[in-house]
Formats: sequence, C-alpha cells, structure tokens
Amino acid sequence: MEGQTIFEDYTYGSTSELLLNTGNENFVSITKQAGLDYVHNTFQGIFVDIDNDSWLDLVVAHDTGEVRTYKNNGDLTYTMKPNPLTKKFAYPMGIAVGDYNNDGLVDFMFSNTGSTLPRFLAKGDIKDASLFNEKWILFRNDGDFKFTDTAEETKIADYEFSWGCTFADMNNDGLQDLMVAENYVDLAPNKLFRLPGRFLVQKEDGTFAPTEEKSGVVNPYFGITSLVSDFNQDGYLDMIWVNIDTPSLAYINKGGSNNYLQIDLGESVNAQGAKVTVTTPTKTLTEWLVTGEGLASDQTALLQFGLGTETTVSSIKVWLANDTEISINNPKINSIINLKSAVEKDDTTLEISKENTQQN
Repeated sequence: MEGQTIFEDYTYGSTSELLLNTGNENFVSITKQAGLDYVHNTFQGIFVDIDNDSWLDLVVAHDTGEVRTYKNNGDLTYTMKPNPLTKKFAYPMGIAVGDYNNDGLVDFMFSNTGSTLPRFLAKGDIKDASLFNEKWILFRNDGDFKFTDTAEETKIADYEFSWGCTFADMNNDGLQDLMVAENYVDLAPNKLFRLPGRFLVQKEDGTFAPTEEKSGVVNPYFGITSLVSDFNQDGYLDMIWVNIDTPSLAYINKGGSNNYLQIDLGESVNAQGAKVTVTTPTKTLTEWLVTGEGLASDQTALLQFGLGTETTVSSIKVWLANDTEISINNPKINSIINLKSAVEKDDTTLEISKENTQQN
C-alpha cells in the first residue's frame, strides 16, 4: 500500500528474480548475470517468443513503472529492448497475450488505472507529467522487437481502473476478444459505485466494443481476472470472473453456429511457449501456450481457434521452444486435436487418428 503512487524512488521495492532450475530440486538466482536486475514493484511476467526465433523472450509489467520487453539471447542472458513505455510511467498490472490482428506475431494488452482516478492524483511523485500514461495499453507487435501502442485506434484506451486481462475468441469468429477485470476493494470510489468488468468483442474493423450487459456477464464485485476454458466441451469458451472478498461468478457460453478447432498440447515442459498456427483456405490463426496470462492466474492449456463459417482446415503447425516442428494436414473441424504424446516425444510425423481426434 505504501508504494501505490511511488514512481521515481528507484530504491523502493525489490528485485524480481529469475531462478534457474539446477536439476537437483534446487533453484539458483541468475537475475544479475541474466541482465534482469531491476528494483521496482512487479506484478507479473510472461515468457513467450516475441521475434519468432524459437527462444522464449520475456515481458514484465512493473506497476508504477515501465513495461519491460527482454530478448532472449539463447545463453541465459537477456537484452532489454525499447517499447512505447520505456523510460515512461504507468500502472501496468495484468497482461493479455494473443495475436489480435492475425499477423502471426504475439501482441500484448496491459491493464492500467484508466479514467477512474483524477490524473493529478494518479501521477503521484512524477515530476514530468508528460511521461505518465494512465490509459489502457495495447502493444501491436510490428516484428523485430518493435511495438506500437494501438489502444487509441482499437478503441480500448479510455476505460477505467483495471486488473487482469485476457485475450480469447469467445464467439469463434477468428478474432481475439478481450476480458478485463475491474473494481478495487481498497479504492474509495468503488465502495460507492462498481464498474461492470469489461467484455470487449472485437469487430471486423479491428476495434473493440463493450458487450458485457448484452452478453450477460456484468461483474458487480471486486474482480481480479477472468479465466476461460471450454468447461462443458461444446466448442465455445466459457468464463469465470475471479473476485476478491466477494463471490466468483461462472458463465456458460450459449454458443452459436461458428466452427472451431481445439488443440490440446498438454502441460509438459516441451509444451511451454509453443506457437500454433491453424491455416484455412482464407486465413491463418495463431496462438501461444503461455503461463500466467491474466493476473496472478493461468488460462486453459487447450488452445482455441474460432473458424467462423470456414468448413475446412488445411494444416496445423506447432513450433516448440526446442525448435521442433509438428505438422498436421487436413484435421477435422469441430474437434479436439490431442497432441500431448507428440509434444512429449517431439514426434514430427504424427498421423491423425481416432486416438488423437475427439469429435464433439
């Protein structure tokens, strides 16, 4: 609580650690030699391949500070790369991970204090207010570790105080939607009025529109994140609002007529950070198996691909972090493709059979 508005005191907080598993049930810190030593408040980090070189890079949300993007050099060291929040200040907390514009590169959305608090109050001890960003943030990955903040053009910049955020295709139309938890149990205004929790559906023009009331998922409680998975196995993702000091809320998606494909990579070490592309006659969709999306949470390991009205899938390609590639041609739509054994064995010549295809 002491550090809620401390930005420019670089002795405040502590250093997040990178711990190396030595293989004998022991971990050692390699934070300094890896180039990751930084004293600040930290909410979470995500390992994912940002530049498609098969090495898992690192994105870290530092509350009352920067978002930091680190390139994995492949030798247990990282190089910090500039991004739109480098040497600036914000309250990045939750991280959503996905390819919102379907260009094959991983993008990131970061929650922030938004419009709930007056700017003069939210900026705390920042001397140069031009360096402060209170709005929601969306990093479009332009390749080669270059990012553009597209929150304004996608119409998500001007929302309220937020926590965990999650990208997922909730209506199976092939576009990533966005769930963002709201309300702060220790914020006085939220004692008097509650924000709804945002359920933002992506439109064909690449902008996001709030549908939480129409979708029936308004959250009147103190949300921390959403969790998504296909709980009833009907091919559409369902959702839970995880709340603090109030009941959590679970919702079953009523579904629709769009087609889909689900891919189960399992949760072995080989699956972590895997990149999967699904190619149809008209589009290519991309997902990553990452740990920690949302805030203090984790999403389903079952990767969801909404196909819209597409009736065929040409191919599935899986790139593992150890540079193994698994290819599958002409899988059945509206099914779960079970690749757990192939991922565990690094099997690049998997044949689709009843054993690894579950039709819903």
